[in-house]
Amino acid sequence: MHLRDPAQVEVPAVSSRSFSRSVVASAVALLSVVLAACGANAGSGDWYYHFACNGDYECLTTNALGTTSGTIDVGPRESDCRSLELFAEKFWGPAAWNTCDQNPTYTPPGQGTPSITSVSPSAAVPGTQVTITGTNFPTSPGDVTLDIGGVTVPTTAGISTTSTTITFTIPNIASLSGPITVHTPGGTATSAGSLTILDSLHSVAWSGTKFLAVGDYGTALTSADGVHWATQVTGVNPLIVSLTSAAWSGSSFLAGGTNGYLLSSPDGVTWTLPAQGLGMMAFNGIASSGSQFVAAGSQGAIARSTDGSSWTASLNYPSDLYNAIVWANGQFVLTGYAILTSPDGVTWTTRVPQATPYYAIAWSGTTFAAVGAGGAVRTSPDGVTWTVRTSGTASNLRGVTWFKGQFVAVGDGGTVLTSPDGITWTARTSGISTNLNAIAASATTAVAVGKAGVTVSSSDGIGWTSLLPPPPTGVSGTHEVGQSTITWSPVAGATSYVVYVSTSGSVSKTSYFKRVTSAGTSATVTGLNSQGWWYAIVTAVNAYGEGAPSAAAPICVGTYICG
Repeated sequence: MHLRDPAQVEVPAVSSRSFSRSVVASAVALLSVVLAACGANAGSGDWYYHFACNGDYECLTTNALGTTSGTIDVGPRESDCRSLELFAEKFWGPAAWNTCDQNPTYTPPGQGTPSITSVSPSAAVPGTQVTITGTNFPTSPGDVTLDIGGVTVPTTAGISTTSTTITFTIPNIASLSGPITVHTPGGTATSAGSLTILDSLHSVAWSGTKFLAVGDYGTALTSADGVHWATQVTGVNPLIVSLTSAAWSGSSFLAGGTNGYLLSSPDGVTWTLPAQGLGMMAFNGIASSGSQFVAAGSQGAIARSTDGSSWTASLNYPSDLYNAIVWANGQFVLTGYAILTSPDGVTWTTRVPQATPYYAIAWSGTTFAAVGAGGAVRTSPDGVTWTVRTSGTASNLRGVTWFKGQFVAVGDGGTVLTSPDGITWTARTSGISTNLNAIAASATTAVAVGKAGVTVSSSDGIGWTSLLPPPPTGVSGTHEVGQSTITWSPVAGATSYVVYVSTSGSVSKTSYFKRVTSAGTSATVTGLNSQGWWYAIVTAVNAYGEGAPSAAAPICVGTYICG
C-alpha cells in the first residue's frame, strides 16, 4: 500500500473539530481505502497504526474499523502510518489517542498497568511543575490520582496527562519526601526515586536533644544533628497556617504561626493544637521565663500563657509588628520596629522607638545583640540602653544566636557574620546564596535554616556545611546558529541540573533569557537567535534543593565574529 506524503494530503479547512456530513463521508471513504490496501500487504517489517477514541465523536465517526480502538497494518512504509497520524491530528479531538510503531499489538493508554521511568525535578518548592514520564498513562486527567510518600496530591495540583507523561503543580502542602505513586484504572506504578517538597523554613530551636525547624504550610522538621531531618505532622491546615516561630520552653517545643496559631509538643513529633486560633495575627517569636510564656507578632500582638497551652492575646502594643523575643537578664526583651522590655510579659517599656526593623535578638550572658534590616545591629548590656553598631553588610540579618564564645548572625543571600562582642563583625562563607531566616545552636553545632528548605550547619560558626550540591564545573557551549549545546562536569549526588542562559555576563537564577532542565550533563538551549556572545550558568539539584550556580561561561553563537 502507498499513501501520498503528509504534505500532499489535502485536508478541508474547518473552523472547529465538528464535521459536515460530506467531510465525514470523505474521511470514512479515505480510511476504508487505506484499510483495504493495507490488508493485502501484511509483512514482518510492517508499520502499525494504533488508535483509541476515548469517547471522541470524530474518532468514533471516521475510523475505518468502526470500533472504539484498534490497530491497522499500514505496510512497510513509515510515512503511510504518519499520514494517518496527520489525519487524526487535523480532525480528531484531544481525547483520542494514536501512535505508529512496528509492534502488531498494543494496549490503549490507561487500560494496562502503568510504569514510571523518571520524575523531574526530584526536589522542588510548591508551585513548581513536575513531570512524570512513563507508559500506559490514561489520557484523561480524571482517571489519574497521585500520592507522594502516601500523601494524596490534591486535585488543585492541575494534573494533565498524555499516554507517556503526567504533569502536575506541587500544591501548598507541608514539606515531605517520598516516592510518587500513580493510580489509574489499569493499575498503579511507584517511582524508584523520591520527590522532595521543599518549603521555606522560618525558625529553628534546640531542645537539648534535638533541633526543630518550622516553616510554610505547617511544616515541622526534627533533627538530632542538624544534618539529617525527619518530617513531622503538626495537624494544622496547610492552606491557612504557616509556622513562623519555634522555641523550647524547658519541657516542650512551642511553635507559633499565622492566623493566631500557637502549638505545643513534648518532642516535636506529637503536637497539641489550640481549640482555635487567637486571631489573624502571625506569632513570629516565643519565649519562656519558666513560669510565663510570651508570644509576639504582627498587629502589635502579644499573647501570654502560664502552661504553653491556654493563651490570652492582646493587640496594639506600641508597634505594629514584632519579630523576636527572648527571656534573659531577668526580663523579656522584644524586638520589631521598636525594642521593648518587660519583667512579667504584662507591663512593657519602650527602650528604642520605632525605626529600623530588628528581626532577631540573642543574649551572650553579658550582652544583648539585635540584628535587622540592611545589616542593622544594636547591642545592650542590660536591655535598657542600646548602641548602634556597624555590621559591615547591607544584607538583611534575620537570625542571631550565641555559640562558642561569639554571636553568629545569618541573613539574606546566605550571609553569615560572627562577632565576639556584638561590636566587631567578621563575614564568613556559608557556601550558599539562599536567604537564611533563623539560627539556633546546641553545645556543638549551629544550624541555620532558610528559603526553599535550605539548612546549613557549623561546628564553629566559621566553616559551614550545606546539603545542597556544589556548583558544576567545566561549563562550556557549542556555537550552532540559533542554539547551543551546554555541557558540564557531573556533580556527586545531583539528580538533575538547571541551565540559565542570557546575553548578559551577570546571568543569574533570577535574571535570564532561557531556563532548561536536564537529567544529564548536557542540554541544548534553543531560541538564541541573536548572533554573538551569550552566557550560561549551570546549577545542580539534589534531594535538598538547587545549589549555587557555576561561573558564567561565555558562548559565541552563530557566525558572528565575537572577537
